[in-house]
Amino acid sequence: MNPGLDESNAHLGDGKALWERYERDGYLFFRDVLDREKIRKVRSDIISVLQDYGVIPPEEKDVPVWTGKEVPDFLEIHTKIHALKSYDEMRTSPALVRIMEQLFGVPVYSWMNVDVRTQTPRMVPITSIHQDYQVFYRAARFAISWIPLMDIGDNVGGVDIALGSHLSVTEADYGWSKDRYYTGNAGAVLPALTEDQCGTFARTTYNAGDLLVIHDKVAHRSLPNTSKKLRLSMDVRFQPKDSFIPWYAKITASDLERYNRELNEEFIAVGATQDQIQRTLWRLFWYEGGEITPERITREMQHRYPVPFGHSDADLTL
Repeated sequence: MNPGLDESNAHLGDGKALWERYERDGYLFFRDVLDREKIRKVRSDIISVLQDYGVIPPEEKDVPVWTGKEVPDFLEIHTKIHALKSYDEMRTSPALVRIMEQLFGVPVYSWMNVDVRTQTPRMVPITSIHQDYQVFYRAARFAISWIPLMDIGDNVGGVDIALGSHLSVTEADYGWSKDRYYTGNAGAVLPALTEDQCGTFARTTYNAGDLLVIHDKVAHRSLPNTSKKLRLSMDVRFQPKDSFIPWYAKITASDLERYNRELNEEFIAVGATQDQIQRTLWRLFWYEGGEITPERITREMQHRYPVPFGHSDADLTL
């Protein structure tokens, strides 16, 4: 049974109370706190991009009805969405920044790396259970502002969060999924959590104008979209402006995706085993970024770094 999400609107203006709830519950949920007209503009601009690719019918102006066209790779589409003026302005909108600065109690940095979600019905795989902290390990404490760009009922899906998992789930709880990073039968196998490890999941219906702030260590996932619409949302991460800001927070999500693809392809090209990939790829991603060359990857693989997920001395013969 879904226990739902508690609303935190009554605590706006009280940064201490917001932080205590955030640390206790692992999330803050607010109803109708973002400018709906700005949300509508972002949604409209995204729909226009998707119409150019035949994903939404040309006559639709505000509802992202799916044409049924499958898109095997959204990178080109997402690159155009990330370049939209309305999309970029949303990540630094005054109402959003004001709430995040109340939470942190200091000026905040809004990541340029802002994910857009254009979830078509029956899209597989959906986003599996994960913690953003484990993906973006090098960042200082940060929070994820998940923004629905449309009304999202149960059949459209949305975010499902594991209550209290920020206090219980650690790196050691991760296993390995059957999914590989975008490359099919090669490349990095993705770390994964199971539902049993995370406990009770909760969600609600989300409306345009709502805001869900997710703790960086809370396990969460996306739910299947069984409607006739695309699900449109965006993730904006914030951290204190005076804290360490990693390289991948300063580029767009599509640029980061291209980097990750190049990184995986180079590991495949040098014939790396899954054990070598897992011990080396994450370190390059978290700590350095920078130029990707066969020589650099081969040199780094010789260090045999600890495996960052699961047991650190695991032998990944996957």
